[in-house]
Amino acid sequence: MDPATAFVVASLMMLSNGGVLGMVGRDFPASLLPCTRSWRISTLLLAGGALIHAARNFMPMELGALLANGLLLLGCTGYWHALRQFYGRPETRWIWTPAVMGMVGTL
Repeated sequence: MDPATAFVVASLMMLSNGGVLGMVGRDFPASLLPCTRSWRISTLLLAGGALIHAARNFMPMELGALLANGLLLLGCTGYWHALRQFYGRPETRWIWTPAVMGMVGTL
């Protein structure tokens, strides 16, 4: 299997995961709604990054690498943020620092 196919398959699985979470998200208690929303958005960011990796032959390499890696970093950081919300940890802006530094490094 070539990498583009693997990225498309992974993206489809993430999109279906996000879709299911969107459908059942309303059934969660109100205290869990913020973390389910963050988890769903992060899943969509990861799926978008995987799709851009799959289509990187159709765009300039610099743009494709920055967008794909940036979306993947933001998606993983968003999962971390959702887990912090789930466990009731306080909000902090510094949580996004690794993703921003990774994007700056990619740039």
